[in-house]
Amino acid sequence: MSKIRQRLLLMPIDCDESDFAAIERHLFLGNKELAHNPYHLKKLDITLVIGVYPKSQIDLIVQLMPSQTRFRLVDAKDIPHEDLISRFDSIIEDMIEEIEDKEGNVFVFCSAGFSRSVTVVAAYLMKKLRITANEAIERIRTVRPKINPNPGFIGQLALYEDMDYEFDVRHPEYRVFALICLKKQIWTQDYWEESEIGEQYRHFCIPLSDYQSKLKSNDKNSRISLTNIHYNCVNCCQSLFNELNVLKPTLDFNVMETNDCPNLFIEPQEWMKPMICIHKKGRLLCPKCDTLLGSFKWKSYKCQCLKHNQLHDSLVFKIITQSVIAQ
Repeated sequence: MSKIRQRLLLMPIDCDESDFAAIERHLFLGNKELAHNPYHLKKLDITLVIGVYPKSQIDLIVQLMPSQTRFRLVDAKDIPHEDLISRFDSIIEDMIEEIEDKEGNVFVFCSAGFSRSVTVVAAYLMKKLRITANEAIERIRTVRPKINPNPGFIGQLALYEDMDYEFDVRHPEYRVFALICLKKQIWTQDYWEESEIGEQYRHFCIPLSDYQSKLKSNDKNSRISLTNIHYNCVNCCQSLFNELNVLKPTLDFNVMETNDCPNLFIEPQEWMKPMICIHKKGRLLCPKCDTLLGSFKWKSYKCQCLKHNQLHDSLVFKIITQSVIAQ
């Protein structure tokens, strides 16, 4: 950025009242206009800026950031299947440290200050005050009436409440949500494009690697207890997946018991990679003996049984129940 442009951008210009709101004494919420205004950030004595914003659009904001202000990026788009919940705890920890330990001021922003940033601030209020998702949203609405978090973010706040305000990677509803997020990333024109970029996407399959890394993040802290059930190939006893990897509907248990489906739907496994990263659909074979275990379809399956009907877009990896044995 040229020195002339930088001087122009650093000119003292007050923000409009609609650009931000004080949520609490040391906590502010707003849009990108305030984030681009170093004069007003200094005026509010902001010591930590949290941008819930695409990484590709953040360069200018970082360049204009006052020297005494720390910046944290939460790389996120305003779409329903953007996974914010898995990052709530670390963001909130930063906010608590800045506000309570350092007595600093925090500004959380997104593009308009109505959805992504609201979701992060709501999660902070929920954990701090032990309140519901609806109560947190309404608290924010009293000072910023036009807020409108997208339905996916509202669902994640409700799930965070159900997790008792601590992200739990083992929670059945999160496992389903995480797989839907992965499916949305894979089922794109860019991923399957017949070009060098498309080939690189498929070769490294970064979305799948990120997904698998995320699911290993904090399972030791989970409140969800599991039985030690492992599923092996019925033919050669090769270990394939465990109970945690089986997608579980949220239907009443008694209803599920009455349902008899010949298939299991599971999360993607490491042994599937040679098949699922480069094909839109195909067969799933035992990695040891090539026994047919099931199939996959990134566009997702439709199952009419009561047990799987509600899982919708997460029905990607289908295992024939008779092809595996639970031990």
